[in-house]
Amino acid sequence: MQKYLDVHHIEELVRRNSYDLDPDTLHQSRCICGNYENKVDLPALSIPGGDLGEIAIALSSAYSFGFELSIKGFQDNLKDVIGHKDILRSINDSGHDPYLCPYLRAVIKYPSQYGFDIEAAEQFNEFIRDSGISKDRLINEPFKRKNEEALIILQGSKGIFPRYIFETDYGRWESSVLIYHKTLVNARHKALSKKLIENKSVKLYKDLNEEYLYEVISEMTDIHLFETLQHIDSVLPIYDITILDDDNPEIKKLQ
Repeated sequence: MQKYLDVHHIEELVRRNSYDLDPDTLHQSRCICGNYENKVDLPALSIPGGDLGEIAIALSSAYSFGFELSIKGFQDNLKDVIGHKDILRSINDSGHDPYLCPYLRAVIKYPSQYGFDIEAAEQFNEFIRDSGISKDRLINEPFKRKNEEALIILQGSKGIFPRYIFETDYGRWESSVLIYHKTLVNARHKALSKKLIENKSVKLYKDLNEEYLYEVISEMTDIHLFETLQHIDSVLPIYDITILDDDNPEIKKLQ
């Protein structure tokens, strides 16, 4: 039976599992899912699909909002913002199994629900193939995953590890959570939008600028996040959490 975390569980997890941000890796990412190991070098920036998801979001934004995007230019600018050249690191490192990733499985299986047309979906499929991930396995293999027990939408100046062991009078049980780091995602999207405009990697309609680009990419990111949640568990608890420098979390239950 699926367990869900209540606000008391979430407060304990957040207080015990939060960590300081590394200023040298603020733009490096991981996926939102909870099957990463709690490693000291785990990126705090969590976004659907990690860097592969960032490419998916860009492709679906271009199709849905009608602007031209150089996909090679996007990759180059993303690598510049990240600070390294391996955009697959976020999906293959720290114990993350792409075949247990609910985002990758859903976006490959239901591309139209993520804002893709046929051309954009095929472009993303090429990235999947180039990464060595089998599209057929993502679509057809029975989905065996660790059940995350809440979604945390995180804001502020801390990261949170996704796994935690609760100790109660009835024994110990391991939990994991989905995490979307809104503050760091927004910061990366602002930096990325600025570079895309400066390097002419996008062509927008007249009088539209990097702020517009940032807004539509942010909107599409929300679509990818909540569409994925529907495929995972539509009644999963959602918590909006802000952690500032005083380490005292503000917790608001959204669902």
